[in-house]
Amino acid sequence: MTMYVTPFFAWMSELGHTPNERLGLSTMISVTWAVGYVIGTQIYLFQTMLEKAGFEPLKAFQTVTIAYGVVGFIFMLLPIIFIDERRYCEAHTVNEGGLEAIKTAFKDKPFFIFVIQDLLYWVGLTGISLGLVYYITVLLKLPKEHASQVQLIMFLLSFLFYAPVNILARKLGKKRLLMVGFIIFAINFGFTSMLGRLALSPVAQSYIVAVLAAIPLAIFGILPNAMVADIAEAHGKRTGNYKAAVFFGARTFVQKMGQTVAGLIFPSLFILGSNEVNEVGLRVSAIVSLALMILGYVLLLFYDEKFILKHLQTVHSE
Repeated sequence: MTMYVTPFFAWMSELGHTPNERLGLSTMISVTWAVGYVIGTQIYLFQTMLEKAGFEPLKAFQTVTIAYGVVGFIFMLLPIIFIDERRYCEAHTVNEGGLEAIKTAFKDKPFFIFVIQDLLYWVGLTGISLGLVYYITVLLKLPKEHASQVQLIMFLLSFLFYAPVNILARKLGKKRLLMVGFIIFAINFGFTSMLGRLALSPVAQSYIVAVLAAIPLAIFGILPNAMVADIAEAHGKRTGNYKAAVFFGARTFVQKMGQTVAGLIFPSLFILGSNEVNEVGLRVSAIVSLALMILGYVLLLFYDEKFILKHLQTVHSE
């Protein structure tokens, strides 16, 4: 999957010739991802439909899985077949070896700052995601099925915010809007650490978490890829080495690393001081995620978006 996704996102830098075009591409990719996610999560619904049609459970599941695989394969082929790189992409070369290209990518100050804040974001978000069912069942004393409802609300609301995020990013800038996302997430995680202790019904508290999460989820679902594409394009214009795939590959690696680190750290926090998930551990985990969001916000203060846009606009105007 990484072998497909990395060059796919690298196209964003080459197919989008201006920051706004790249933002638009990132938004459309996020929208199609959302649609695919909704369809993908209905696999058991389709399995049930086949079972009612007379299929055995195992056979029904296998049939649906194969169908999903075939459809997914066909859609993965579409950009390969229909996007003419020679027509829509500018031809560039890289005068660096593979290892040197990676080193110079991380030496690019805006990119280095970006990937570190991205790492913090993924550690914090993954940790909260891992603990969501426990926040619902342990802190709010609600049934675990309610966690699925909260996730669905978060997803649907974030989808509604895609268009506003696109518009605001054009007016306010990607950096500023990403910082807003960090602030809202920090507020939400602070609220999460207090679940069960507030003068609100448990259901109301869970819905507040969902609503607060929806906006930053839309922001972080759209802007990071567009920002990496801008960084890669600006780097290429400054140095003559166009290596969008290296930048996106490095970003993907850092993203996976953040998810892995969270998977190692947060389960231990959930059981802090005990052998099972407990309230203290869950509240501490939320506070840790809050701290990571604050650190991400602080790091973004040093991200020089004007430097990136200056190089993009100067060469584009030429």
